[in-house]
Formats: sequence, C-alpha cells, structure tokens
Amino acid sequence: MREWGRISRASTVRRDHYPSPVEAQVAVEAKRRDKEKRGYA
Repeated sequence: MREWGRISRASTVRRDHYPSPVEAQVAVEAKRRDKEKRGYA
C-alpha cells in the first residue's frame, strides 16, 4: 500500500497486490530507488 498527498489533506491510497512477499519486497525496493533518484528519500 502506498499513500501520498499534501499535508493536512486527505491522501490518495494505492493498494497493489502481489502473489508473494518476495515480489512485494522487490516492488518496494524499486520504488525506493526511483524516489532516491529524484531526491525524495
């Protein structure tokens, strides 16, 4: 589950379902790398 939005506002939530915990962890790590490239993390 990912959540984003402006401070003090209702957030947008996205739930992605993965067949295994390993695939979910790979997706989390990929998203983290993408954010680090853009300077968000």
